[in-house]
Order: sequence, then structure tokens, then C-alpha cells
Amino acid sequence: STGALIPPDHQFSHSHIPHSPIGIPGGASGPRGSVICFGSFSNSAICPSAIAVCAVLGCAVICAFHCATFAVATARAAGIRPVMITGDHPATAVAIAREVGMDGVLGVDVFARVAPADKLRIVRHLQSAGEIVAMTGDGVNDAPALKAADIGIAMGMSGTEVAKEAADLVLTDDNFATIVAAVEEGRAVFDNIRKFLRYLLSSNMGEVMTVFFGVVFAGPLGLSGEHGFVLPLLATQILWINLVTDGAPALALGADPASPGLMRRK
Repeated sequence: STGALIPPDHQFSHSHIPHSPIGIPGGASGPRGSVICFGSFSNSAICPSAIAVCAVLGCAVICAFHCATFAVATARAAGIRPVMITGDHPATAVAIAREVGMDGVLGVDVFARVAPADKLRIVRHLQSAGEIVAMTGDGVNDAPALKAADIGIAMGMSGTEVAKEAADLVLTDDNFATIVAAVEEGRAVFDNIRKFLRYLLSSNMGEVMTVFFGVVFAGPLGLSGEHGFVLPLLATQILWINLVTDGAPALALGADPASPGLMRRK
């Protein structure tokens, strides 16, 4: 970070602000500018001459870039398009997007200096284009967009109660990588459900076809007599087949681990 300390009795001028290559506020490297000052304030007005600037700071946005970069790459490989919508300075937004590998792909992926109403417009525009939209947010002004999105995700640690109430999900660790991990887990569960259903339907269809054709072709098969026909499978036999041959294998299929290429499907 960059900064400078100025004595309280020093006459402040713009020349005392340290100029880094990125400038203030924000810049190509993505920091946010902050000014620390003190002075005498009244309820009715603030006098600029009574304010003493103590320090000017430029602090980078705290972000686990390596983790975020991997999460964004995994999301893209899975057919998920991450989009950044922020009220920050455009240079700051672009710098962070470049750090995590978001910008420059799939059209416009970074929206900066965005008003709350614009967030809602972006969500609705994506939905009108046939996209399934998951929106993350933490502030009160994010609530309309969270409510309008197909999946609203509020931040559990830094989010306001209004955002949490408007959202469908609350992200307890405020980490984008957790969303990607949840998508992977959801795909694994969905795959296992399909395996489960395929197995049960195939085995049960065999039982249904055995009973059906046994009744239809009871004469040629020798299952009919003077007192009616004999069922090829009794109810107790069907229940026993379902209990022994269907239950345990189906449960095992339902507990299968995720396949290696699960997050490369689009």
C-alpha cells in the first residue's frame, strides 16, 4: 500500500498526496483510495479548513486470487459464465477481473460504477436472453436483483439482513469457490439420481413385462387351466425381488462419488 503521514498543524494541499502509478482513487492495479483525517465538525456544517489530513492510503482489495482464479476457471469449464457487477471504479474492477481471469471472454463480463437499478436491469436482460441467473450480493441495494434472480445468493458474513431475506441461499463463508463446489456437488447428486432411476426402471420393467406377457400368452405358455391362469410372479416374489436385488444396489449407485469430468460438462 502507499501512504503518507502529515502533522495535524500542517497546511494541507493536493501536492502532499502521494502519487503512485495507479493514481487515486483506484487504478490499473486495483487498489481503493482512503483518506484518514480529523477535525472539528458541527451538526450544521463541515468546514474544510478545520479538517487535518493524517494519511492517504491505497489498499488493495483483499482477495484470495489463486483460489478465485481456479474457481473462475472451473466455472467457465463447466459452462457457467461469471459476471462482475460492482459500484467500484472501472479501473479497479478491470484489474480484479484480470487477476482472476474474468475479463475479455464471452462479451461484457465486467460492469463498473453500476447503480442498484442497473443491477436489476442486467439480471432481467440475461433472463430475457434465456440464461439462468445466479446473483450474489451483500448490501441493501442488492436486494431487488437478488429477489429477481433465479438463484439469489447473499453473503453470510458481510451481508445485510435485507439481502439475506431477499436471497434464496446464504453463503456462510463469502467465498465464490464455495458456489463452484456446490455446483459440483449438485451435479454429482443429480448424476447419482439418474443412475438410481435407470437401474430401478430397468429392473422393474423386467418384472412388469414378465407379468404382462405371462397373462397375455398364458395359454401357449401353459399357465392357464380350467380354474383360470397362474401368474408368472406372485406379489410376494415381486416384493422379495425388490427388497433383495433393487434396494442395496440402488443405494450404492446413489452414493457414487463424482466422476472426474463432471465440471467439464457444459
